[in-house]
Amino acid sequence: RAIIALAPGIAPAIDAAPAGEIVAPLPPVSARGLGSAACARGMVHHWVKLHDGQIAAAALIDPAAGRFRALEDAAVGLEMEAFAMLAECYALPPGAIDG
Repeated sequence: RAIIALAPGIAPAIDAAPAGEIVAPLPPVSARGLGSAACARGMVHHWVKLHDGQIAAAALIDPAAGRFRALEDAAVGLEMEAFAMLAECYALPPGAIDG
């Protein structure tokens, strides 16, 4: 509901932005950052490391990754065809296993 309440203000803010690219030079810093955001299936966590203003490393933890253990437990003894159907039920994106 809070997001829906903000929606009417989004279009005017976009319309008020200057034409063309909106860019600002950033100093070449070295730093690390951590962040989290809520999504439909849980929290997404990310980590970024900058070196001289360039991304040196990054990691993302998808909330779906936590369901892989349950899939493994449920798949014990299944034939590949049955596993494919089970995997569809869990709806796990392949990208969730990265990291």
